[in-house]
Amino acid sequence: MVLGEVYYINSPKNNPNNSFIFYYSGYGVQVKAIDKNKPDGKDEATALYDLELSPNQDIITDGLLLDNELYAILCKIKSKKILILDKCHSDSSHRGRVIKALPQVYSVSQEFWQRIQPKTNAENALTNFVLFSATKANQEAEDFLGGGLFTTSIIDGILYRKADLNLNGTITVKELEQFCNHDISQLATNINKKDIFSNLKGDFSPQFRPTEILNETIESVFNIQNPIYQPQTTQTETIPISYLLEDTLDSLTTNNLLQLNLLFNKKTYRKHERVRFRLKFFTNGYLNIFIAYQDSYRLFMKNRKIRASKQYSFPNSFFVHKHLIAKEPYGTTKIYAILSRKPLDIESYLSNNSLDKGGEDLSLTNRFRKGVMVTYGSGGKVVKEADILEVGRVEFEVFGR
Repeated sequence: MVLGEVYYINSPKNNPNNSFIFYYSGYGVQVKAIDKNKPDGKDEATALYDLELSPNQDIITDGLLLDNELYAILCKIKSKKILILDKCHSDSSHRGRVIKALPQVYSVSQEFWQRIQPKTNAENALTNFVLFSATKANQEAEDFLGGGLFTTSIIDGILYRKADLNLNGTITVKELEQFCNHDISQLATNINKKDIFSNLKGDFSPQFRPTEILNETIESVFNIQNPIYQPQTTQTETIPISYLLEDTLDSLTTNNLLQLNLLFNKKTYRKHERVRFRLKFFTNGYLNIFIAYQDSYRLFMKNRKIRASKQYSFPNSFFVHKHLIAKEPYGTTKIYAILSRKPLDIESYLSNNSLDKGGEDLSLTNRFRKGVMVTYGSGGKVVKEADILEVGRVEFEVFGR
């Protein structure tokens, strides 16, 4: 932290025309206040990778970034400061608060305080900053195997456009804050349904500061000249199919939360052999199944309503005479099961010129993004489809007779 601080503060990049982004997700701690004027008698701090405790585990002796020290560092930065803090007690983090908390209020050793105290004196007031904080000052953030709930929500909101609440193609800071406040509790609920060992509450409230920036767009906050999202202007734009479907679906595949397994765990099939598999879900929804061959994608089943905790066998639970047959090209074939909250408008994603003449392929003129399917209405207006709840994948090898 010290080396990075000195380098940037003394570099030509430290000027009001640039942006300085500070993202932190990790652990934090409350300590007994060194500043006796603190109303609650506590200081908030960031627990660094080299945090050290006394033998009795009650006194911190090193590896702590106190709120006053972080505040003093930020005051030396002339650039626009964008702070993204996925941590507990983070609403005051422009004054240096903490992250997913360590379990108690600690004392700080006198030796550590004497060493750090000269670095905590701020020469000026903190200005020209934007704070995206996970929690209010008295709340604790939560995470799961996939990362922090707040970080996940921020990514979904900005990168995958879920925070475009009015569907006008831009996202304001206020829209993002509203989306995160609603989305975090939904994320917690969905994860708890999928993972029996999870007990997330999702009861913390992201806070974005200062209030003057709430009506600004995300593009203007991050000084992005070209918007993150640009609607398609024609229906002839070519997008690589791997970008559209397979890479995206692979990135969405859950960690066995959607149970998709080949029958008898069979991994190889001869050409023309029938492929059977089982599915089990942890929430109600609508199921679509795609088959990814080496050179094409086929929609195999569309918007079948399924119920949570019920095991489905394929094809018996869905079809009487329709089967999935192993076919050329030889090599790897993938099965993707997509569960959505509402039925998907699949027709708008299908191409008139199927690569695979025996089936239907996703159109190259529409985008499929994490957690949401996106189409374009009149004037390039974004039309958002149903939320994706789960994506499962299984693959097998096909060889000739």
